[in-house]
Amino acid sequence: MATASRHTHWNLQDLLPGGLEDLEQILTDIERCVQEMEAFRPHLSDDLSVSEFLALFQRKERLNELTARAGAYAYLHYAEDTQNPEALSLQDRINQLLTEVDNRTLFFNLWFKDLSDEAARRYIDAAGELSYFLEAQRRFKPYTLSEIEEKIINLKDLNGIEGLVKV
Repeated sequence: MATASRHTHWNLQDLLPGGLEDLEQILTDIERCVQEMEAFRPHLSDDLSVSEFLALFQRKERLNELTARAGAYAYLHYAEDTQNPEALSLQDRINQLLTEVDNRTLFFNLWFKDLSDEAARRYIDAAGELSYFLEAQRRFKPYTLSEIEEKIINLKDLNGIEGLVKV
């Protein structure tokens, strides 16, 4: 005897209790964090104070939290019904925005990777439980390209591999 399958929905309340309204607020918060990070760019040097570094790093951490929530919401909303054009449109919009955010804040990772070992060690030691993240970033130093090349790869990934995965 065959049983009818029920279509169930993801419960995204824990991620965004207010749904799309909360998502719009998160997108506003993301833009604010990006602008705050961009304001630091002219001050980045080997002799940036540890307190300034930690303030910037906290913004980076907050930005990562916000982008993860927005990305997860869009992905799960789309995964719920891959035939829903509104969900696909939302996921495309969020993916494009997240790529733009990555490109606008890429300078931080590149700056950190390019620091002298001595300067980087000061910041890593001050980062506490987040020091592993910084140490992991430094491991990729030999494989890092210029900022413009890294940005091009981000855009290529968005339009190339992401598109292929959806197909």
